[in-house]
Amino acid sequence: MNILKISKNLNEKSKDYQIGQLQNYRVEINNLTRPGTYDIFSKRSIKFKNNYAYHSGGRKEMQVNIGFEPDREEFRAGFVFSIEPSRSLTEPVEIFEPKIKRFNEFLEKNYDKYSDLIMYYHDAVPKRSDNYPIEQIGDNLIERGMFIFFGKFYDKKAGDNLTDKEYDHVLELLSQMLEIYFYVETGDEKHL
Repeated sequence: MNILKISKNLNEKSKDYQIGQLQNYRVEINNLTRPGTYDIFSKRSIKFKNNYAYHSGGRKEMQVNIGFEPDREEFRAGFVFSIEPSRSLTEPVEIFEPKIKRFNEFLEKNYDKYSDLIMYYHDAVPKRSDNYPIEQIGDNLIERGMFIFFGKFYDKKAGDNLTDKEYDHVLELLSQMLEIYFYVETGDEKHL
């Protein structure tokens, strides 16, 4: 089992969960005429060689992110701030700094609801931090090249499949976390 197969399974199973409406929400939030895809993950957003995927169209957003951790027997599912530059995102700090400030505001008001989530970050080197309990993101991490994850981990090594129960758990988790996404992207607590 690889990230492509897991992404496709999540796309298919997501139709019964709120996260399955992500692309429709993106149309509304970003004033798009229609989604590029109705799936969470697309061929362009699944990075097969690196064993991770992010939501289609999510390069400039707090993004849904799943993947196998290199050199660890962990599969991650949650959201990330990818402050990494690319051709379509040359000044990522300008885009993500206000979003991270809104994340911190949201977490301050809703910490108890999300206190069981785990975080880690890595920089451009990449040097990876240890996993730690979710907390507000410090200004020292709002740097070009930083990758900041928050979500859950599953004891899986690259190539493992998820059980039906784990697929359901991932989709429930991502659906619950949509309220963070909405607040970060719009500043609106009442969006859902």
